[in-house]
Amino acid sequence: MRNDAKSITIRQLDNIHADECTNLLIRAVDEHPTHFHSTPDDIRKAPPMTIDNADPNSFSLGAFDIDDNLIGVVGFYRQTMTKLAHRGVVYRMYVPKEHAGQGIGRRLMEELLMRARQQSGLKKVNLFVSSANERAKRLYTSLGFVTFGVEREAICVDGVFYDEDDMVLYI
Repeated sequence: MRNDAKSITIRQLDNIHADECTNLLIRAVDEHPTHFHSTPDDIRKAPPMTIDNADPNSFSLGAFDIDDNLIGVVGFYRQTMTKLAHRGVVYRMYVPKEHAGQGIGRRLMEELLMRARQQSGLKKVNLFVSSANERAKRLYTSLGFVTFGVEREAICVDGVFYDEDDMVLYI
């Protein structure tokens, strides 16, 4: 189902979205095993997801359609160690294929970056993306991220190794 861009809302997730978010992430890693570090079984075996908003510098965002269905997610966490507190990390970005090409991933990332830029002392945002994920890399590059390294053989899926690009955006 295609959504009108105006009907999509981006909101911060909380614990009432934990099960829906978990199900979406299981789908993500099942459909794209080379793009995520986890497997569906890793997620199923983990303790139930909690989305704790106690730390205002770390958050998860969701894209919701007009019927309030979760159709995209992205997470951000700020490093907490003193020497690393100037860094933030984007993780578990996913928009299902039936919603691809509608600008949902861009809207999620733009909201994430707007919130990140409001954090005092944050100097840069890092992310890690499968080297083969050209669509995601184009999105991140268009938002100002640059590749600063490639981790060879970062992920192993069924005995086959895949590289991962390390990207950064300086705030």
